[in-house]
Amino acid sequence: MGKPSGILVLDDDQTVRLSLTAELSPRFSVAAVSNALEAEMLLKRGNFEILVCEDSLQDETGLMFMARIKNRFPKLKRILMSSTIDKDMLIYALNNANIIRVLEKPFQPRAVLDMAEELIPQYKNTEFSPLKKSFYEAITLVYERLPVLLLAIFVTAVTSLVLGSLVLVFLYFLKTVLGLNFFEDLHFQDLFPF
Repeated sequence: MGKPSGILVLDDDQTVRLSLTAELSPRFSVAAVSNALEAEMLLKRGNFEILVCEDSLQDETGLMFMARIKNRFPKLKRILMSSTIDKDMLIYALNNANIIRVLEKPFQPRAVLDMAEELIPQYKNTEFSPLKKSFYEAITLVYERLPVLLLAIFVTAVTSLVLGSLVLVFLYFLKTVLGLNFFEDLHFQDLFPF
């Protein structure tokens, strides 16, 4: 199965962007940007499930950015990164920006990976029973291989038409050149005396 829907990292610190991209990209599709304008443009075009955002950005705070976009991207899961967390910030984050996780800097990039695996249903072990998971994987496999299956069906149909046409041409040849008509005379014994 391919990588699931992506994670957008918004931080003006290149070191944070690179470390999170390196940690997340083996399991997820990741895009990393340095300002809110780029992030907003990517959100409009992309298929992101999680936004990981630094609070202290240069153009606007990450908290204000997430509050501003919450109605346009209601399904987007938001993780706030900040080196200064206080009670008022947390209350605003929960009530106005739909933040579901807060990370205090400094942190290990692995913490974001753990959160992403928890937040995206594909990575929750309890989401599917083994039978449902097998069924889901089978459906996914069929969907991924559908073009090949359709091509095989098409080739089989064309081959059947060609072979059927060749049999009819052969029977016509036997009738016109040899004077045999399988459908009227049934001279099978003349062709195969054994």
